[in-house]
Amino acid sequence: MQKEIVAILISIVFLGGCSTIKRRSGIVVDRTYTAENVSDIVGRNISGYDFFIQKADITVLENNSTARFLALVKYKRPDSLSLSFRTRLGIEAARILITADTLIISDRINKRTRIGKPEELKEKYGIEPKLIFTVLGDIIVEQRDEKRRIKCSNGIFENEYNVGGRQVNYTIDCRNAKLVRTNFFESRGLGILDLEFAEFIQVGPVVIPGLVKAKSDLNNIEVTVKVEKAEIGYKGVIGFKSPANYRIIGLK
Repeated sequence: MQKEIVAILISIVFLGGCSTIKRRSGIVVDRTYTAENVSDIVGRNISGYDFFIQKADITVLENNSTARFLALVKYKRPDSLSLSFRTRLGIEAARILITADTLIISDRINKRTRIGKPEELKEKYGIEPKLIFTVLGDIIVEQRDEKRRIKCSNGIFENEYNVGGRQVNYTIDCRNAKLVRTNFFESRGLGILDLEFAEFIQVGPVVIPGLVKAKSDLNNIEVTVKVEKAEIGYKGVIGFKSPANYRIIGLK
């Protein structure tokens, strides 16, 4: 189950334009944009749009074992998120639905469906649901922090915030007002998840990372995600129906 949760976090990622995604090394600089407050950066979050990631290539490295799979991700505001994980041959292994009050994980291999609440991610695994979109390169803060001033030093702004009881450290490139690194901490002060963003892409009004690398200090898992095909402005319907012959169990 721990691997499922890691996959949820790392695979909710990226979009491109409605046509071709163009990758560039380094940072795409929007010289016409200046962020004065944290709210200016929040306003450029990609989670402010509906999207459909049609193909994301995911590599999971654990100890000396490597696994590769594909993910499809659909998101419709305000809170409907659907993920489908497939083998390299295109066979669906799992499907996940997350809304404001529902968490469903359908295991296609073992023919069982886990049902719970998003809050259980925090209770059982220390994952704050509202922070999921940080893997998209979004900056998520409490409303009280949105008016804080941005003070850059050598083109970088770094600050720590408390979000839903979790300490999060953001490193922002001031040239395009986007995250280049996010660190999550636990109460003992140990970083439990480190996200690094690269290969930034200009997509309409926002800049997004085209590559994400994630590493957890609490286990030996490293994850790399690359998006191959995606679009903004998804107009389809997000729903979930568990097959009748699947066993229904709680989130464990």
